[in-house]
Amino acid sequence: MIKKVLAILIFVFLLTSAAFSRINVSVVVVPPLPLIVELDNNSHQYYQNGYYYNYRGNVWLYSKSKHGPWRHLQKSRYPREVRYRNHDQADHGVPPRGMHDNGHMDRHQ
Repeated sequence: MIKKVLAILIFVFLLTSAAFSRINVSVVVVPPLPLIVELDNNSHQYYQNGYYYNYRGNVWLYSKSKHGPWRHLQKSRYPREVRYRNHDQADHGVPPRGMHDNGHMDRHQ
């Protein structure tokens, strides 16, 4: 009787461990931006805590590399205000490489 219970427990353990070994979950916790971010007009990138942030109009993107790949930042991590160092030429930024004007990334990159 004990051998049967032990065999069933081992079987269940092997089944669940095999199922969980196939799950590939990656969670990235990106630090929130400060309340006020100040950008140059020439560069719409901001670097903080190992991440590059790129501002395009009302969209913030982040990446571990200066050249992407870029991912959309959660709105809860957006700054409250964006300021420009050269206020007489404040524009809405230049899209990062591979990004279209509508805010979507190029799938072929």
